[in-house]
Amino acid sequence: MHKAEFRKLVCSMLLGDGCIDKNLNDSCWFSLHHSMKQIEYLKWKIKQIDNFFEKKRVTRKFSLKENLPQYNKKTEKTYYSCRYRLYWPKYFKILRKRIYRADKTKRAEYLLRHMETDKQLFIWFMDDGSEESHLNKHKDGSLYRTNPRLMLHICDYTLDDSKLIVDWFKEKYKVEPRIVFTTTKKPRLRFVSKDARILFNRISVYVKQLEYAKSKFSLCLERYC
Repeated sequence: MHKAEFRKLVCSMLLGDGCIDKNLNDSCWFSLHHSMKQIEYLKWKIKQIDNFFEKKRVTRKFSLKENLPQYNKKTEKTYYSCRYRLYWPKYFKILRKRIYRADKTKRAEYLLRHMETDKQLFIWFMDDGSEESHLNKHKDGSLYRTNPRLMLHICDYTLDDSKLIVDWFKEKYKVEPRIVFTTTKKPRLRFVSKDARILFNRISVYVKQLEYAKSKFSLCLERYC
């Protein structure tokens, strides 16, 4: 794997939950943060990163911490998470300047430019995607479940970037997502069942590799595979 391929992998993670942090000394690192129930998925992502350094025979500095406690005042409960950090200060300092604006929003155009593979699409939907289905009634009163739709949360992006993401999906996958808003007025993309089937068929090979992924997209697995 060449550095360009590594950049594409990192960009797919940055589209979702990944981030490039920095300290007061302007030293930067790449960070992934998930709940403990997602530890299997986090370790899968770490393996994708490790492949680059192993093939290049380059040493790397990183840290992985598990069971990090975080108290939530609203629920009055303590939740546990896992966090991975990869330290490559010079590289991530340059990448951070290309991706983040002054207001710390991400530039979708730059990230989308590096999105090419189904694996990258899988990572994005695993980070910020979800499925939904509803119970409807037949004329005889019996219930049936609708084919699942896919949702993609894009609350980290500006409205202009959200529209850019919509256009990207239209051009690359020939699907027609709509921007809708949650009750807290955060934007997300909705893919109708026809389009959800198209996208899920591209990422299903990766979904089947992880128990957490199979649980997250169980309805799509049942209907579209």
